[in-house]
Amino acid sequence: MSPQKLKKTLQKELRAKRNNTRRSVLVSGLLLISLLAGGGYLLWTERRPAVLLQQGIRLEQQNALGKALNRYQQLFENYATSAEAANALYRSGRILQHDLGEDQRALLSYLRLEKNYPQSVFVDRAQQQAAELTKYRLGDCDQAIPIYQRLLEQTKQTADRYLYEIGDCYVRQENWSQAAIEFETLLGSYPQSALSALVSYRLADALLLNDQRKKARTSFERVINNYPQNTLAQEARFRLAEMLEEDERLKEALRAYSALTAYPRQDLLKQKILRLKERMARKKKVL
Repeated sequence: MSPQKLKKTLQKELRAKRNNTRRSVLVSGLLLISLLAGGGYLLWTERRPAVLLQQGIRLEQQNALGKALNRYQQLFENYATSAEAANALYRSGRILQHDLGEDQRALLSYLRLEKNYPQSVFVDRAQQQAAELTKYRLGDCDQAIPIYQRLLEQTKQTADRYLYEIGDCYVRQENWSQAAIEFETLLGSYPQSALSALVSYRLADALLLNDQRKKARTSFERVINNYPQNTLAQEARFRLAEMLEEDERLKEALRAYSALTAYPRQDLLKQKILRLKERMARKKKVL
């Protein structure tokens, strides 16, 4: 091969080598960009729930509640498996209940949280809100009772209050016998409860309404003896006087009414005494 041809061959091989090097660098660069982009997307996806949650909290603080709700809904709809989803559901329920007055949607958020995130720290609070919302705002004791029962199974710290709420639900349903059972259970299981005086009185009332007059009288007397300084002791004395009147023991009833000098509703008491005296006078004339 002549020197000239050899030179051309070497130049051709050098150009080919340079082109291969450029292609290799380009491919490597594209691969690196792709990897970086993919990693950035994954990082963005992982951080997105926390970003949406913080945006929602800031919007709440600015009283932009509709926008805050929108962020929370984006979070639990698009990132249901994230650690922030349960918090977003709880905050959504709270906005819907307390700020927007959309009780049914709020209840749905609380129940959805309870069902989908049973281990979340927000479950207990969501159940409490759901129970109170269902009972006091929606007036649905049939639905409230099982929610209170689930709360009762999960915690002993406020079990007496949940038992009381269940008993009160049965009172609202006029299921006096079951209400009495719930109140008796509360008193037996939590004798030191701060609710004991109230529960004792309501137990007596439920027994009376269930036509268990003897047990009701005993329960009213227990209120008087165990909680003499409580205003409910005076209410219990008043109810015992009414029972005497209903049993036609009119003289005893009059003495019982007249002894209620500390009764807080004196106008009602005076009316009771006046009517009882008129009744006694009419009965005396008949005799």
